[in-house]
Amino acid sequence: MKGWIYLFVFLFLVSFGYAENNGCCLLTTAGDSCVYTTESNCAEDFVNGALCENTDACRTGCCISEEGCFEETADYTCSLNSGEFFDDQICSAFETCQMTCCKVGSDYSFMNSGECQALIDEYGSDVVGSYSASDEAACEELEDQEQTGCCVTTSGCSMGTQAECGSSSYNSEGFGFFENEYCDSVSSYLAEKDYVAKDYCACEVSSEPVCDSDGLNIVEVDSCENYGEVVEACNFPDEICIENNGVAECSLGSCYFELSDKLVPYNPLWQNNFRNLESRCLYEGPAGNYQDLPGSRHYVTRCLAGEVVLEPCDDYREQVCVDNYVDDFDWAECVSNTVDSEEE
Repeated sequence: MKGWIYLFVFLFLVSFGYAENNGCCLLTTAGDSCVYTTESNCAEDFVNGALCENTDACRTGCCISEEGCFEETADYTCSLNSGEFFDDQICSAFETCQMTCCKVGSDYSFMNSGECQALIDEYGSDVVGSYSASDEAACEELEDQEQTGCCVTTSGCSMGTQAECGSSSYNSEGFGFFENEYCDSVSSYLAEKDYVAKDYCACEVSSEPVCDSDGLNIVEVDSCENYGEVVEACNFPDEICIENNGVAECSLGSCYFELSDKLVPYNPLWQNNFRNLESRCLYEGPAGNYQDLPGSRHYVTRCLAGEVVLEPCDDYREQVCVDNYVDDFDWAECVSNTVDSEEE
Protein backbone atom coordinates (compact mmCIF):
# COMPACT_ATOMS: atom_id res chain seq x y z
CA MET A 1 0.00 0.00 0.00
CA LYS A 2 2.80 2.38 0.92
CA GLY A 3 4.39 1.73 -2.49
CA TRP A 4 1.22 2.84 -4.24
CA ILE A 5 1.20 6.05 -2.19
CA TYR A 6 4.83 6.81 -3.15
CA LEU A 7 4.04 6.16 -6.82
CA PHE A 8 1.01 8.45 -6.69
CA VAL A 9 3.01 11.27 -5.06
CA PHE A 10 5.82 10.80 -7.59
CA LEU A 11 3.45 10.99 -10.57
CA PHE A 12 1.70 14.02 -9.05
CA LEU A 13 4.98 15.89 -8.58
CA VAL A 14 6.12 15.03 -12.12
CA SER A 15 2.86 16.21 -13.67
CA PHE A 16 2.94 19.32 -11.49
CA GLY A 17 6.48 20.03 -12.63
CA TYR A 18 5.52 19.71 -16.27
CA ALA A 19 2.50 21.97 -15.74
CA GLU A 20 4.69 24.57 -14.11
CA ASN A 21 7.02 24.44 -17.12
CA ASN A 22 4.24 25.52 -19.48
CA GLY A 23 3.38 29.13 -20.11
CA CYS A 24 2.80 31.87 -22.65
CA CYS A 25 5.59 32.30 -25.17
CA LEU A 26 5.66 35.57 -27.10
CA LEU A 27 7.87 34.10 -29.83
CA THR A 28 8.49 30.39 -30.36
CA THR A 29 11.49 28.77 -31.99
CA ALA A 30 9.20 28.07 -34.98
CA GLY A 31 8.46 31.79 -35.36
CA ASP A 32 4.91 31.74 -33.96
CA SER A 33 3.82 34.41 -31.51
CA CYS A 34 1.64 34.29 -28.39
CA VAL A 35 1.52 30.51 -28.03
CA TYR A 36 0.95 28.46 -24.86
CA THR A 37 3.83 25.98 -24.88
CA THR A 38 6.84 24.72 -22.97
CA GLU A 39 9.80 26.92 -22.18
CA SER A 40 12.07 24.76 -24.35
CA ASN A 41 9.99 25.72 -27.40
CA CYS A 42 10.25 29.43 -26.65
CA ALA A 43 12.80 31.68 -28.34
CA GLU A 44 12.12 34.78 -26.25
CA ASP A 45 9.84 36.25 -23.57
CA PHE A 46 8.44 33.19 -21.80
CA VAL A 47 5.88 33.88 -19.04
CA ASN A 48 5.88 30.77 -16.86
CA GLY A 49 2.46 29.40 -15.93
CA ALA A 50 0.55 32.18 -17.71
CA LEU A 51 -2.18 31.84 -20.31
CA CYS A 52 -1.62 34.03 -23.37
CA GLU A 53 -5.14 35.47 -23.20
CA ASN A 54 -4.22 36.83 -19.76
CA THR A 55 -0.90 38.30 -20.93
CA ASP A 56 -0.87 42.03 -21.79
CA ALA A 57 1.45 41.61 -24.77
CA CYS A 58 -0.95 39.07 -26.27
CA ARG A 59 -4.19 41.02 -25.86
CA THR A 60 -6.03 41.18 -29.17
CA GLY A 61 -7.37 44.03 -31.27
CA CYS A 62 -7.04 45.57 -34.72
CA CYS A 63 -3.60 45.67 -36.32
CA ILE A 64 -3.05 48.12 -39.18
CA SER A 65 0.14 47.75 -41.20
CA GLU A 66 1.36 48.28 -44.76
CA GLU A 67 0.04 44.80 -45.58
CA GLY A 68 -3.50 45.74 -44.51
CA CYS A 69 -5.90 45.47 -41.57
CA PHE A 70 -6.08 42.37 -39.39
CA GLU A 71 -8.77 41.55 -36.82
CA GLU A 72 -8.16 39.70 -33.55
CA THR A 73 -4.40 40.15 -33.79
CA ALA A 74 -2.17 40.06 -30.73
CA ASP A 75 -0.34 43.25 -29.76
CA TYR A 76 3.04 41.47 -29.88
CA THR A 77 2.26 39.91 -33.29
CA CYS A 78 1.32 43.33 -34.62
CA SER A 79 4.59 44.88 -33.44
CA LEU A 80 6.57 42.09 -35.15
CA ASN A 81 4.99 43.20 -38.45
CA SER A 82 5.66 46.91 -37.81
CA GLY A 83 1.94 47.54 -37.43
CA GLU A 84 -0.07 49.93 -35.30
CA PHE A 85 -2.14 48.17 -32.63
CA PHE A 86 -5.56 49.27 -31.40
CA ASP A 87 -6.64 47.43 -28.27
CA ASP A 88 -10.11 45.83 -28.25
CA GLN A 89 -11.10 47.50 -31.55
CA ILE A 90 -12.68 46.16 -34.72
CA CYS A 91 -10.88 47.16 -37.91
CA SER A 92 -14.06 48.30 -39.67
CA ALA A 93 -14.11 51.28 -37.29
CA PHE A 94 -11.14 52.77 -39.17
CA GLU A 95 -11.50 54.46 -42.56
CA THR A 96 -8.31 52.92 -43.92
CA CYS A 97 -9.81 49.48 -43.26
CA GLN A 98 -13.02 50.09 -45.22
CA MET A 99 -13.31 47.61 -48.05
CA THR A 100 -12.95 48.73 -51.65
CA CYS A 101 -12.67 47.25 -55.12
CA CYS A 102 -9.05 47.74 -56.13
CA LYS A 103 -8.07 47.54 -59.78
CA VAL A 104 -4.42 46.68 -60.46
CA GLY A 105 -3.80 46.69 -64.19
CA SER A 106 -6.72 44.65 -65.51
CA ASP A 107 -7.28 42.63 -62.31
CA TYR A 108 -9.84 43.51 -59.63
CA SER A 109 -9.57 42.50 -55.96
CA PHE A 110 -11.79 43.23 -52.97
CA MET A 111 -9.49 44.54 -50.23
CA ASN A 112 -9.31 47.26 -47.60
CA SER A 113 -8.65 50.79 -48.77
CA GLY A 114 -5.33 50.96 -46.92
CA GLU A 115 -3.92 48.05 -48.95
CA CYS A 116 -5.21 49.60 -52.17
CA GLN A 117 -3.72 53.00 -51.31
CA ALA A 118 -0.35 51.35 -50.68
CA LEU A 119 -0.51 49.87 -54.20
CA ILE A 120 -1.47 53.28 -55.64
CA ASP A 121 1.52 54.86 -53.86
CA GLU A 122 3.83 52.16 -55.22
CA TYR A 123 2.62 51.86 -58.82
CA GLY A 124 0.77 55.15 -59.44
CA SER A 125 -2.86 56.01 -60.13
CA ASP A 126 -2.42 55.22 -63.84
CA VAL A 127 -1.97 51.54 -62.96
CA VAL A 128 -4.03 51.18 -59.77
CA GLY A 129 -7.53 52.49 -59.04
CA SER A 130 -10.03 52.23 -56.19
CA TYR A 131 -13.75 51.73 -56.87
CA SER A 132 -16.75 51.51 -54.58
CA ALA A 133 -18.22 48.02 -54.15
CA SER A 134 -20.46 46.62 -51.43
CA ASP A 135 -18.93 43.15 -51.46
CA GLU A 136 -16.68 40.79 -53.42
CA ALA A 137 -19.47 39.85 -55.82
CA ALA A 138 -20.01 43.53 -56.70
CA CYS A 139 -16.26 43.89 -57.27
CA GLU A 140 -16.29 40.89 -59.62
CA GLU A 141 -19.20 42.48 -61.49
CA LEU A 142 -17.11 45.61 -62.04
CA GLU A 143 -14.34 43.42 -63.45
CA ASP A 144 -16.82 41.69 -65.75
CA GLN A 145 -17.97 45.07 -67.06
CA GLU A 146 -14.39 45.86 -68.09
CA GLN A 147 -14.04 42.68 -70.14
CA THR A 148 -13.59 43.44 -73.84
CA GLY A 149 -15.28 41.81 -76.78
CA CYS A 150 -17.47 42.44 -79.81
CA CYS A 151 -20.76 44.29 -79.31
CA VAL A 152 -23.43 43.61 -81.94
CA THR A 153 -26.36 46.03 -82.36
CA THR A 154 -28.66 47.10 -85.19
CA SER A 155 -26.12 49.87 -85.86
CA GLY A 156 -23.34 47.38 -86.57
CA CYS A 157 -20.65 45.71 -84.51
CA SER A 158 -17.64 47.16 -82.73
CA MET A 159 -15.03 46.25 -80.15
CA GLY A 160 -15.54 47.58 -76.62
CA THR A 161 -16.19 46.70 -73.00
CA GLN A 162 -19.18 44.93 -71.55
CA ALA A 163 -20.17 48.17 -69.79
CA GLU A 164 -20.02 50.13 -73.06
CA CYS A 165 -22.13 47.50 -74.79
CA GLY A 166 -24.74 47.53 -72.03
CA SER A 167 -25.07 43.77 -72.18
CA SER A 168 -23.23 40.81 -70.69
CA SER A 169 -24.24 38.25 -73.35
CA TYR A 170 -26.08 37.93 -76.65
CA ASN A 171 -29.71 37.06 -77.30
CA SER A 172 -31.45 34.52 -79.52
CA GLU A 173 -31.09 36.81 -82.56
CA GLY A 174 -27.34 37.27 -82.05
CA PHE A 175 -27.46 40.83 -80.71
CA GLY A 176 -25.42 41.67 -77.62
CA PHE A 177 -21.96 41.12 -76.23
CA PHE A 178 -19.46 38.42 -77.24
CA GLU A 179 -16.77 38.39 -74.53
CA ASN A 180 -13.12 37.99 -75.61
CA GLU A 181 -14.12 37.64 -79.27
CA TYR A 182 -13.05 39.80 -82.22
CA CYS A 183 -15.77 41.06 -84.52
CA ASP A 184 -14.51 39.20 -87.61
CA SER A 185 -14.87 35.85 -85.81
CA VAL A 186 -18.27 36.92 -84.45
CA SER A 187 -19.36 37.77 -88.00
CA SER A 188 -18.42 34.27 -89.15
CA TYR A 189 -20.26 32.71 -86.20
CA LEU A 190 -23.43 34.74 -86.84
CA ALA A 191 -23.42 33.76 -90.52
CA GLU A 192 -22.75 30.10 -89.72
CA LYS A 193 -25.65 29.94 -87.24
CA ASP A 194 -27.87 32.11 -89.47
CA TYR A 195 -28.63 34.64 -86.73
CA VAL A 196 -30.68 37.73 -87.60
CA ALA A 197 -27.72 39.87 -86.49
CA LYS A 198 -25.59 38.52 -89.35
CA ASP A 199 -27.02 41.26 -91.58
CA TYR A 200 -25.72 43.93 -89.19
CA CYS A 201 -22.28 42.48 -88.53
CA ALA A 202 -20.34 41.33 -91.57
CA CYS A 203 -16.68 42.11 -90.91
CA GLU A 204 -13.73 40.53 -92.70
CA VAL A 205 -10.07 40.78 -91.76
CA SER A 206 -8.00 43.01 -94.01
CA SER A 207 -4.85 41.59 -95.56
CA GLU A 208 -2.84 44.60 -94.35
CA PRO A 209 -2.32 44.96 -90.57
CA VAL A 210 -2.10 48.42 -88.98
CA CYS A 211 -0.74 50.12 -85.86
CA ASP A 212 -3.06 50.10 -82.85
CA SER A 213 -4.27 53.36 -81.29
CA ASP A 214 -1.41 53.39 -78.73
CA GLY A 215 1.26 52.76 -81.35
CA LEU A 216 2.56 49.80 -79.36
CA ASN A 217 1.51 46.87 -81.56
CA ILE A 218 0.94 45.82 -85.16
CA VAL A 219 -2.61 44.45 -85.23
CA GLU A 220 -5.14 43.02 -87.65
CA VAL A 221 -8.02 45.28 -88.69
CA ASP A 222 -11.35 44.25 -90.17
CA SER A 223 -13.57 45.85 -92.80
CA CYS A 224 -15.63 47.44 -89.99
CA GLU A 225 -12.45 49.21 -88.77
CA ASN A 226 -12.18 47.12 -85.61
CA TYR A 227 -8.78 46.08 -84.28
CA GLY A 228 -8.14 42.35 -84.04
CA GLU A 229 -5.33 39.97 -83.12
CA VAL A 230 -1.86 41.34 -82.33
CA VAL A 231 0.46 40.46 -85.21
CA GLU A 232 3.62 41.82 -83.59
CA ALA A 233 4.28 43.57 -80.28
CA CYS A 234 6.81 46.37 -80.59
CA ASN A 235 9.62 46.56 -78.04
CA PHE A 236 8.37 49.70 -76.31
CA PRO A 237 9.78 52.24 -75.50
CA ASP A 238 12.76 51.58 -77.79
CA GLU A 239 10.38 50.64 -80.60
CA ILE A 240 7.01 52.04 -81.63
CA CYS A 241 4.60 51.16 -84.41
CA ILE A 242 4.81 53.46 -87.43
CA GLU A 243 2.96 53.22 -90.73
CA ASN A 244 5.12 54.02 -93.76
CA ASN A 245 3.31 54.11 -97.11
CA GLY A 246 0.46 52.10 -95.63
CA VAL A 247 2.74 49.43 -94.14
CA ALA A 248 2.83 49.05 -90.34
CA GLU A 249 6.20 48.25 -88.81
CA CYS A 250 7.96 48.35 -85.47
CA SER A 251 10.51 51.12 -85.78
CA LEU A 252 13.02 52.81 -83.51
CA GLY A 253 11.34 55.88 -82.05
CA SER A 254 14.63 57.60 -81.29
CA CYS A 255 15.33 61.24 -82.11
CA TYR A 256 18.26 63.33 -83.28
CA PHE A 257 18.45 66.88 -81.98
CA GLU A 258 20.78 69.42 -83.55
CA LEU A 259 22.18 71.66 -80.83
CA SER A 260 22.39 75.37 -81.59
CA ASP A 261 24.36 78.26 -80.17
CA LYS A 262 21.19 79.58 -78.52
CA LEU A 263 20.31 76.46 -76.54
CA VAL A 264 22.93 74.50 -74.63
CA PRO A 265 22.74 71.42 -72.38
CA TYR A 266 23.83 71.42 -68.75
CA ASN A 267 26.02 68.38 -69.39
CA PRO A 268 28.63 69.04 -72.11
CA LEU A 269 28.80 65.26 -72.75
CA TRP A 270 25.13 65.17 -73.73
CA GLN A 271 24.62 63.25 -76.97
CA ASN A 272 22.38 64.45 -79.80
CA ASN A 273 20.65 61.07 -80.05
CA PHE A 274 18.06 60.09 -77.49
CA ARG A 275 15.42 57.39 -77.21
CA ASN A 276 11.68 57.56 -77.46
CA LEU A 277 10.13 59.23 -74.37
CA GLU A 278 13.50 60.47 -73.12
CA SER A 279 13.76 64.18 -72.35
CA ARG A 280 16.55 66.58 -71.45
CA CYS A 281 17.07 70.13 -70.26
CA LEU A 282 18.28 72.95 -72.48
CA TYR A 283 19.24 76.45 -71.40
CA GLU A 284 19.83 79.85 -72.99
CA GLY A 285 23.35 79.94 -71.61
CA PRO A 286 25.14 78.68 -68.46
CA ALA A 287 22.74 77.39 -65.79
CA GLY A 288 22.85 76.50 -62.12
CA ASN A 289 24.99 77.82 -59.27
CA TYR A 290 23.60 81.32 -59.96
CA GLN A 291 25.11 81.40 -63.47
CA ASP A 292 21.80 81.99 -65.29
CA LEU A 293 21.78 85.17 -67.33
CA PRO A 294 19.04 87.74 -66.54
CA GLY A 295 15.95 87.03 -68.62
CA SER A 296 17.16 83.61 -69.77
CA ARG A 297 14.74 80.70 -69.93
CA HIS A 298 14.86 76.94 -69.41
CA TYR A 299 13.44 74.34 -71.82
CA VAL A 300 12.60 70.64 -71.91
CA THR A 301 13.27 68.82 -75.16
CA ARG A 302 11.36 65.56 -75.58
CA CYS A 303 11.54 62.66 -78.01
CA LEU A 304 7.98 61.57 -78.82
CA ALA A 305 7.62 58.80 -81.39
CA GLY A 306 10.60 59.98 -83.41
CA GLU A 307 9.70 63.68 -83.23
CA VAL A 308 11.53 66.30 -81.16
CA VAL A 309 9.23 68.51 -79.10
CA LEU A 310 10.59 71.62 -77.38
CA GLU A 311 8.64 72.82 -74.32
CA PRO A 312 9.53 76.07 -72.50
CA CYS A 313 9.38 76.26 -68.72
CA ASP A 314 7.47 79.20 -67.20
CA ASP A 315 9.02 82.55 -68.06
CA TYR A 316 10.93 84.83 -65.66
CA ARG A 317 12.34 81.61 -64.23
CA GLU A 318 9.17 80.85 -62.29
CA GLN A 319 10.19 77.33 -63.28
CA VAL A 320 13.58 75.73 -63.84
CA CYS A 321 14.44 72.56 -65.73
CA VAL A 322 15.84 69.63 -63.77
CA ASP A 323 17.54 66.61 -65.35
CA ASN A 324 17.05 63.13 -63.89
CA TYR A 325 18.85 59.94 -64.87
CA VAL A 326 17.04 56.85 -63.60
CA ASP A 327 17.62 53.25 -64.68
CA ASP A 328 19.61 54.28 -67.76
CA PHE A 329 16.83 56.63 -68.84
CA ASP A 330 17.00 60.44 -69.22
CA TRP A 331 14.03 62.34 -67.86
CA ALA A 332 13.74 66.13 -67.57
CA GLU A 333 10.95 68.25 -66.12
CA CYS A 334 10.07 71.85 -65.33
CA VAL A 335 9.72 72.41 -61.59
CA SER A 336 8.87 75.46 -59.49
CA ASN A 337 11.85 77.69 -58.75
CA THR A 338 12.12 77.71 -54.96
CA VAL A 339 15.17 79.99 -54.81
CA ASP A 340 14.30 83.44 -53.50
CA SER A 341 14.62 86.16 -56.12
CA GLU A 342 16.97 88.06 -53.82
CA GLU A 343 19.41 85.15 -53.83
CA GLU A 344 19.40 84.92 -57.62
